[in-house]
Amino acid sequence: MVIIMPWMLNEGKFNNNTYLFDSFQCDAEYSMGYYILQGTKKRALIDTSGPIEAERFAKRIKNLDLIPDILILTHSHWDHAGGTTIFQKKFPNIEVFAAKPAIESLKNNSKYNESFSEIITDLEPVDNIIPVKEGDIIDLGGMELLIYETPGHTNCSISILDQKNMI
Repeated sequence: MVIIMPWMLNEGKFNNNTYLFDSFQCDAEYSMGYYILQGTKKRALIDTSGPIEAERFAKRIKNLDLIPDILILTHSHWDHAGGTTIFQKKFPNIEVFAAKPAIESLKNNSKYNESFSEIITDLEPVDNIIPVKEGDIIDLGGMELLIYETPGHTNCSISILDQKNMI
């Protein structure tokens, strides 16, 4: 049984440090949630959505003056990481973090596209990714994000714990 709390569906400020966005993946409402976490020194975006939605998503973030300094990719599937190169072009100073197995997939264009060739035909390879592993901490200033390796959905999946808010 899955319990969905109503507050999880509403876009906007989730708490003092966290914003929730719906990517409207394939133009479907409540399709995929993406988060921006605000520290005192840096702002982190969790995942990018797919390449089609990423342009729209990046524009919304910019219009709200929530430009991320850091991008953390939870895994290498197109609907989570497919917009990474778009975010790197729109926000050239963004630092991208992912698990080592995800980096291998994201850098290898043929491997990356092979997995999703029926859905997305031309995902660009991603460069300049900083590897993270179990126990690493990404410090946003007053907010530390603890990385957990959580293989299952993919062998490259990670989860992120906001230690300040315990979410």
